[in-house]
Amino acid sequence: MCAPSLCGRFHSEKLLVACLDPEIDDIGVAHGVHGAQEIKRVLDPIAREVGMAQSIVDTWIQEGVQQGIQQGVQQGIQQGLQQGIQQGIQQDQEQVIQRLLRRGGFSHEEIASLVNVEVARVREIAENVDKGS
Repeated sequence: MCAPSLCGRFHSEKLLVACLDPEIDDIGVAHGVHGAQEIKRVLDPIAREVGMAQSIVDTWIQEGVQQGIQQGVQQGIQQGLQQGIQQGIQQDQEQVIQRLLRRGGFSHEEIASLVNVEVARVREIAENVDKGS
């Protein structure tokens, strides 16, 4: 059995490493810790107890914040691309529907089936085409 001070120090070091491990997602949320200041408030006493330099904890927190920002930017870009692709598909579908309507010879149902849209969408575009003619 180890001395209480050694066991306490070992437990604190494990907790500190667990809190700073980038492989452990949402550990702060799981323990009700939100934001860099809150994390710093929790980690400062542990870092002092295990003799870790304060600048290391500050650096780790800053790196965590930067990683969070990068992930947020990447998610924003990915969502923007998906939205742009979806808008492009809708514009292409609208153009095809307009051409087929102008050409004639197809019912709204046939156009909807060919372009893979709802008949209501074809009718909506047909109204706009009729207004524009």
